[in-house]
Amino acid sequence: MQVIPAINCHLGDDDCVTKKINKIKSVADWVHLDIADGIFTYNKSWNNPNEWFKFNLGLNLEVHLMVEYPFESVKDWLKAGAKRVIVHWEAIKRESESLNKDLNIVVDEYLNLCNQYNAELVLSICMETQVDEIKSVLNKFKIIHVLAVYPGLSGQKFLPEALCKIKYLKSLKSDLIIEVDGGINPEIALKIKQFGGDIAISGHYLFKNNNFEKAFNELVNI
Repeated sequence: MQVIPAINCHLGDDDCVTKKINKIKSVADWVHLDIADGIFTYNKSWNNPNEWFKFNLGLNLEVHLMVEYPFESVKDWLKAGAKRVIVHWEAIKRESESLNKDLNIVVDEYLNLCNQYNAELVLSICMETQVDEIKSVLNKFKIIHVLAVYPGLSGQKFLPEALCKIKYLKSLKSDLIIEVDGGINPEIALKIKQFGGDIAISGHYLFKNNNFEKAFNELVNI
């Protein structure tokens, strides 16, 4: 199972981003960056695509956009070099309603935008969203991101209902890559793997551990 370290820093805290990047670059090829806008979420996190070049030292960037209307944010992060952009189904639905556009058309607009930058679009679902809601667009995606906590702060407890979502998604599309995010520790990572998860996103567990590299390898070797 692939493990991607997650950065979730407070708005304006460049020092936090720098310290975490320096730890990640010694063990991983990818970094997962949480972006919270204070509207879709209850908090705001570090969000400065124009400054990302200062921190990125050859890592592949995956941006998790927990934002209300993400299209412009997607554009900004693609310009900043993101290889993978995670957008929430719940935000796409709101955007579709506000623009009075068909959901499939809106999804295709995001996909086309990412294709222009040779990047991948990943669809995320929150805990309150049932998998059946996204069945009509599932074949458009290689990766689905299951958020196993509430959008926002790092360090929340894994919600076990996510395991049923992982299993159901895999039953609908066996070659689907399922990325699971939130509350990941060795015990949870094992459960995720057993239920069909392919990628684990871990922030709090890794960065609160006294030995970051050892903690990372422990997750990878599950």
